[in-house]
Amino acid sequence: MERTSTFRERQPGRSRPPETARDDDTPLLDFQMIEELRQLDEGEGFFLRELITAFLDHAGELMQQLARAREQGDRYGVVGAVHGLKGASLNMGALALGAYCRNLERQLRANPRADLDGAMQTLLYLYDRSCQALKALGDTADAP
Repeated sequence: MERTSTFRERQPGRSRPPETARDDDTPLLDFQMIEELRQLDEGEGFFLRELITAFLDHAGELMQQLARAREQGDRYGVVGAVHGLKGASLNMGALALGAYCRNLERQLRANPRADLDGAMQTLLYLYDRSCQALKALGDTADAP
């Protein structure tokens, strides 16, 4: 049975997604990729948990870089942080976040003066949801 989770899903207590995020059906996580990562350590889950922890740390640093670059008006720094977050997300199986970063990076490269307010709300929403979902997987990584 294939498991999917889209960022359109709502759970009790979760905030409503920003308007710009609501119409996308990109799965939140790529469970097939995550299962392949889990299999790299013969299904024990330790390796997957380490990968998730590394992703959460690195993605958190990238989000801080993004915030600093935005505060300083450093558009190249913003693009660099979004680019890094795109790669990290796609490599970890955080599809919706990675896809959104890919599109945002293209938009910023095409129009460096684009308004970031709405884009940042969506990015923060997807980042939060992706991190929550990955943390939950990490917590159950070694469960049978």
